[in-house]
Order: sequence, then C-alpha cells, then structure tokens
Amino acid sequence: MYLSRFAFYTLLFLCFGTFVSANTDRTRVEVRLHKEVSINSKQIYLGDIGTVYSNRFDDFSKLSKLLIATVPSDQSSFQIPKGYLEQRIRSEVSSNVDMVLDIPESVIVKLAGIESIYPQVQQRILELVHKNNPANIKFTVEPANKSYQIDKELSLVSVDPVVKKSQLKGLEKFKIIVKQKDGSLKTLWVDFNIRWAAEVYVANENIRLGSKISEENFSTEMRDITEEKYIPILKSEVSVSDLFLKAKLTKSIRKGDPLASQNMDKIPDLKIGERLKVIFISDSGLQVSTEGVLLSNASIGDQARVKLKTTRRTIVGKVVDKGLMEVSL
Repeated sequence: MYLSRFAFYTLLFLCFGTFVSANTDRTRVEVRLHKEVSINSKQIYLGDIGTVYSNRFDDFSKLSKLLIATVPSDQSSFQIPKGYLEQRIRSEVSSNVDMVLDIPESVIVKLAGIESIYPQVQQRILELVHKNNPANIKFTVEPANKSYQIDKELSLVSVDPVVKKSQLKGLEKFKIIVKQKDGSLKTLWVDFNIRWAAEVYVANENIRLGSKISEENFSTEMRDITEEKYIPILKSEVSVSDLFLKAKLTKSIRKGDPLASQNMDKIPDLKIGERLKVIFISDSGLQVSTEGVLLSNASIGDQARVKLKTTRRTIVGKVVDKGLMEVSL
C-alpha cells in the first residue's frame, strides 16, 4: 500500500509522538530539507521538500502543509534560498518552541515534466493536426505548462484529443496513456496549445465596399491565424488577381486585416435556370445524355442540382464545364 509523505509521518507521529510528549511539556520541532526534489505540482509545500518532526501533532500538521512557494508557469525548475526558507518556517512557529533547522544553502525544486517523452507526444499530435486540417498551414504544438508527472522511463502508448473535432486549434486537452515500469498503464490529461500560421493577404489600406481592387491593395505576410474567426485566404491557394476575377467584395476590410473568404462572394460560372447537357456515365463507360435546368448558381467543379427535361426528376451531378454536367452511375 502506498502512503503519501504526509500520511507516513502522520502515522509515525501517532506511533511515537505520544510517548515523546509524555516526557516533556515543551514543544520541539525539527525540520530537515533536501538539496533537490522533484514534484508534480506548481504548489510547493514544506512536506514536499523535506521532513518535519514534532512532539505535537498540531505543529507537525501545520508545518507539513505550509505553502512555501508557487513555481512560475514558464519555468520547469525553481531555486528557493535558505534565508527565505528559514524566515518562512520561523514565522509559523511560536518563539517558545525548541527548533532545529537543517537547511541547505538553497533547495532546487524541479517539475517532473513532459519533456522526457515530449518529442513522441508532439509528433503524434502533429500527425492528428495534419490529418484533419489544411495542408498548407504551418502548425506548432507546445504543452500549456510543464507541471505533468511523466517519468523518463515511461513509454508512450497513445495520444488522443479528449473532444473529437474536425479541426484541432488553440488550447486542446489530450488523453495520454503511458506504460509504467511495472507494466501497468497510467492515464494523463494534458493541455496543449496548437498554433496555426500561414502566408496570407493583408490589406494595405482601408478597402470600402465597391472599391476597385488590385494586387496593390494587398501585401502578403506570415501570420498567426489561430485566433482568427474565419480562415484567411492563403497565398498558396490563389493570387489576388485571379481571386477577384471570380469573386466580388461583400464586406469592407480594415487596414492590416487579412482577406478571408467571408469577405467575398464568389461569382458563379453558371446561374440558376441555365440549361446544360447532363451526361450519365456507367462503371463500364457507357454514356447516356439528356438536358436539364440548373436549380441553383454553381461554379465549375461544384456539385449541383438539375431538373431533367425529359423525366422532370431532380438529380445531383458535378459541373465539369460551362453547360456540361456529369453524373456517375
């Protein structure tokens, strides 16, 4: 059975403390601190960094639970000087207590972090991100903090997002399963920050609705787009000149803002009501054609609905050219 350090010394006190107190009315406290410790919490208590003895349970309990410091979230190790520790301990004990302090010049506290298997965890998360997100975006994965207890000798079993999403973005929680030295499995719940960056079009000036737009209105720059409500139009996808041949601006853009598809209204290649040839193609290559009427605006490459002229049925097919649709059977 595993006992925490505090539980162990509580048991020790209950076994021997009564005998000690029976022999003296004066409180005695002894604190011995380690030179270096490893913990799995940002909160550092005296019982985590040393051993506390006392012939009175109240003093023992109070000192063991004494909060010494909090490790900054951006640090994986923390050094506590002897002077501060002495002052902090003595401030909690009355002057009539016999005290013995054994404190090194400084106590080094290390957060047992995820760095030991971090490269493996990072690779697994990156694979998940690339699988579900746009390929032409640069992704970075970093742990939200480093206060997770993952022993260097543990081996990674699996990494999965807690919430299944089509796109992993921003702060996400992952379920990490590791195998311990005794062969048993341990589950960790770890927050990771997934950042998106891409080369996007940025407005050089305020662009009003109805303005004539050209390449000169925009520049390109690499941007962190993690917090953007809409994914901007990426430079690798289309040029500005080609973009505005097939779309028109529907919303004003402020200087410095990225150009997003939500600012644009795509100009369709075909309009509702247009007649087009519909070709049915079987697996064997047999083709049958008829005519139909488009039931919505569409562009080449879109799936669209048409009403057939002969049967009046509505079917869905792919627009492959102006006036031409293919339907696979």
